[in-house]
Amino acid sequence: LQECLQRVSDAAERTMTEALGGAMAVAQRIDERSGSEIAVLAVEASQQAWEGYRDTACEAQAVFIDGAGEADAVELACAIELTRARTEELLDLASLGSG
Repeated sequence: LQECLQRVSDAAERTMTEALGGAMAVAQRIDERSGSEIAVLAVEASQQAWEGYRDTACEAQAVFIDGAGEADAVELACAIELTRARTEELLDLASLGSG
């Protein structure tokens, strides 16, 4: 189970990284038009804050589970769920900025 969850987590992370790249590209175009760096900085800051949230929230879920194997699985499942949600947020952000 752990290996399967890790593969799914890795795939979700890759997909999110691609979505982040798309959002950053849109942010760079916005900044080029405006002559500022605020869009890129905003995406970077939100991603950093989100990563901290994901890690802490999933660790908290794992704390409430008895058994190391189960706790690890819960933590990974949480990370997968939150990473997929963040991917959608990044895709939405990129489409908002593209319009």
